[in-house]
Amino acid sequence: MVSKRMAMKTDRKDFMSYALRAMEKGDPTSMMSNEEIMTTFEVLMAAGSETTATLLSGVTYQLLENPNVLRKLVAEIRSSFAHSHEITMVSVNNLKYQLAVLEEALRIMPPVATTLRRLVPSGQGEVVGGHFVPGGMRVGVPAWTASRSPLNFRDPESFIPERWLGDVRYAEDRREASQPFSMGPRGCLGRSLAYAEMRIVLARVLFEFDLKLMKSSKSWLENLKNFGLWQKDPLMVRLRPVIRD
Repeated sequence: MVSKRMAMKTDRKDFMSYALRAMEKGDPTSMMSNEEIMTTFEVLMAAGSETTATLLSGVTYQLLENPNVLRKLVAEIRSSFAHSHEITMVSVNNLKYQLAVLEEALRIMPPVATTLRRLVPSGQGEVVGGHFVPGGMRVGVPAWTASRSPLNFRDPESFIPERWLGDVRYAEDRREASQPFSMGPRGCLGRSLAYAEMRIVLARVLFEFDLKLMKSSKSWLENLKNFGLWQKDPLMVRLRPVIRD
């Protein structure tokens, strides 16, 4: 995909266009080698595109399987905007229920469900979770396991955005256990961009269309496979444009 994009002639600006422009100018301060471009854009595609697409697929499925949640979210979005161009990176911050929906989607289907490993510093080792771990060992917590554990969440298999909005039934939830972007100084540096993308895309889709899950995708969630990233079947959804006066 990287090689194909490098060979493509287009006026559309994307991340690659800036790398190619620096190569054309021969600017040694910003020019990347072919190897650097391949490595960098492999990460950008996997971490900066596929993960957001996975989350948007997952939240769409959960919304269509939980019509009460969908109705609440659609009502919030369509009562907040009169035109789609009003949906911006700033204005979506006012959609409190939408943020809870996305937090719940990230909990129940983290795009990176496996362990994001850390290296225990060499030397004396460290105590992690009450257990001594020798230096040089790799440690980590699988996001799926932590966010689906009944030790951390009540009704862990249920899609309930209200748990993020102070619902007293879920007051004992350990919400900090859901860390889909990892945490600390080595956490995902694209977190803010991902939230902006997810909020804008979801808001615009639900503002413009009514959605219905097709029968062929009823078992979409059960057919998922994970190999670091999720392998997904097509999510078949019927979209009907909202007719406004």
